[in-house]
Amino acid sequence: MRPDGISHGSKAGAVLALVLAGVAAAGCASNRGPTLAEAIGRGYPGFAELHPKLSVGRDASAFPYTPGTLIFAVGSDAGETEYVAETDFRCGHATPINRLRAARLKPVHIRSGVAVAAKARARDWLASGTGLSAASLAGVSSVRIALTNVRRVAPGSKDLQRLIDQALVGCPLAGLPGYKSVKSVAIGDVKVEIHFERGFDLGARLALLEQLSLSFGVGYARISDSAILGRQVAFAVQWQDSM
Repeated sequence: MRPDGISHGSKAGAVLALVLAGVAAAGCASNRGPTLAEAIGRGYPGFAELHPKLSVGRDASAFPYTPGTLIFAVGSDAGETEYVAETDFRCGHATPINRLRAARLKPVHIRSGVAVAAKARARDWLASGTGLSAASLAGVSSVRIALTNVRRVAPGSKDLQRLIDQALVGCPLAGLPGYKSVKSVAIGDVKVEIHFERGFDLGARLALLEQLSLSFGVGYARISDSAILGRQVAFAVQWQDSM
């Protein structure tokens, strides 16, 4: 036991924990994916993937997921409940992003493993997230997702409640059940690196990457012959506790 009361064993354990955390932040392989939802779940507990993922301007005067906004549930084509920010299904007033508190979050890197199932899931995620056919993604062998320059944007608790109360006043949907209030939003750079099977020629790669960048949404662009980058994209939301 050291004079400061910390044992050598506990110090070694703490150092090992830091090393493991560093390895996780540097990048981990997943035989189940990866998907953006999995990256969010690992790196930012309490956040959910945001649909749609939108680029955010400095003021975000028309940004639909501003904290305090009420987002109402609708049924999807698959019969699942979704919370969408279409005008008819939300209430609240956009608050300029630069007026809200921002806290830096750690970067997250996740890549798919080499198993056949991992390749299939990576392709499935690209297909479901973009609407492209699975056949057009047959040349994809693995995917790596990197979330960097991430910040959590949120008001203080009192300001959040004030914004929620304001949203409820005069909201035509306020009497309906099944809504959530946006507590905070994660905004950052979303980079998707795609590795292709041998024999998948460069022209086909570039064409596919262009399709993917357009399908991911506003703010995404191809930055190389194997990567797409969305700069300062709102990709995750944290909901206020059920009301």
